[in-house]
Amino acid sequence: MEFVARTKTFYTPTILVAYGAPWTENYWFENESPDKDPKLRRWIPTELLDTMTRRRAQWFLPEEYGHTKLGKQVADIVHAGGRAGLGSHGQMQGIGTLIVHD
Repeated sequence: MEFVARTKTFYTPTILVAYGAPWTENYWFENESPDKDPKLRRWIPTELLDTMTRRRAQWFLPEEYGHTKLGKQVADIVHAGGRAGLGSHGQMQGIGTLIVHD
């Protein structure tokens, strides 16, 4: 944390698909129903959106995901004076920019 803060470089994790834990994109598909999002429904044809959002992955327990831990690391870097960017990897438009709450 201190190294990133002191060098004034940017830490930009792609929390949506970070390795070492189940991909957080699966968390959103399991818990947020992006297939019902009106903006996605407006711009992505139903047939395509359904193939992108339904029955995507195996199920994991919430504590198995790594996004909360990674989010804390980002917060620690920022609180130490470092900089952070927003990385979402791009699988599903906008899904990687949602805020994770405990």
